[in-house]
Amino acid sequence: MSRPVYCDESIWIGVTEGLRQRGREVYTAREYDLLGAPDEEQLVFVVENDRIPFTFDDDFLTLVHRAGHDHRGDRLHRSGREANR
Repeated sequence: MSRPVYCDESIWIGVTEGLRQRGREVYTAREYDLLGAPDEEQLVFVVENDRIPFTFDDDFLTLVHRAGHDHRGDRLHRSGREANR
């Protein structure tokens, strides 16, 4: 069984719904009243609830590594021109 995914506010609703339609267990910042919450608070939530973070925010990835959290995965996606670099 795969771990649940946590989509922060940078992930479009359509992406979240698409993941759900494909059978993934997905939770969002909106559902947990974390819209606008600092990345540090969202990271604590992800770690405490054993979620896979899914974000377009490259600062979040830096935060994960800097905080030294033991994690089994994260997802960072870039859109537009950045994806071709």
